[in-house]
Amino acid sequence: MKELATIRATTQRLNQMIEQGSGDYHEDLLIRVTGDRVETLMQTNARQVVSYCTWESSYFDEVSGECEAIMPVGGSGMDQKGFLDYMKFAGGPDGTTEITFLGDGEDGEHAPLASHWQAEGSLNTKLRLPSSDDDLEAVPWDHPVRWTPDNQYASVRCLEDGELPDDPDDWITGPVVIETTADIIRSQIIDPADFADGVNYYPISTEDGAFLLDVEGSQQDDAIWGEINAESVEGPDVTRQFQPGFPEIFGVLSGPVRIQTAPSGDGDVDPPMTVVQDHLGDRTIRHLISALAGAN
Repeated sequence: MKELATIRATTQRLNQMIEQGSGDYHEDLLIRVTGDRVETLMQTNARQVVSYCTWESSYFDEVSGECEAIMPVGGSGMDQKGFLDYMKFAGGPDGTTEITFLGDGEDGEHAPLASHWQAEGSLNTKLRLPSSDDDLEAVPWDHPVRWTPDNQYASVRCLEDGELPDDPDDWITGPVVIETTADIIRSQIIDPADFADGVNYYPISTEDGAFLLDVEGSQQDDAIWGEINAESVEGPDVTRQFQPGFPEIFGVLSGPVRIQTAPSGDGDVDPPMTVVQDHLGDRTIRHLISALAGAN
């Protein structure tokens, strides 16, 4: 077994990478070290939630080598122990932890596949990683190419014989674009929807350039509505409903976010929404959340 790749950063930054990369929703997360950056990628069954994030070398104190590894996320609410659990005691005394990926050099999809990871800090730990064919088949390898250079997600209407047009200017992306913050989504959509009796979805609604909330509880005449704070709202009017992954993803993000989607029937069946943070400089967060089928 040999060292394939190494990443070193503060424990807080490593935990943040796993939490934001997984959206606090995926139980496993593909980590791809390319020598000058790290990519994280995973999907749920039926692609209800698909996450693809990139972490530039400036995010870390050190990143070197090349490998792919499927990392159990762990943490509260997860069925299996994983990275976040072990990092509780592996963090170094100076707040820095070094993660080394080990393996025999067997090929993954794009790089050698790691079979173990080792953390060196106050305490050291070495653990086996998932590496079966089933584990690898769960990774949405085709997902990253669906993002334009300016981090917009391409509609399936773009596909020509299963392939995207060569020129990203020919790609079709969601025409509804909302610029707001993760804090506003939590306080003005998630909290009210969770408070209302009988509401099991989170709405995204725009009308005449305004970002709106309108939920009706299960009790007669129970309702919460009003205009949500947004930096900007572009595109046609839309009313969509989302549930799996929505509160978890916005729960681990902070600061400005860009939400993009499309009206139902706009070429795709129940178009998804995307949540993007690409203003941070040292990382780009991209999550795709599927809409509830036929819920409009």
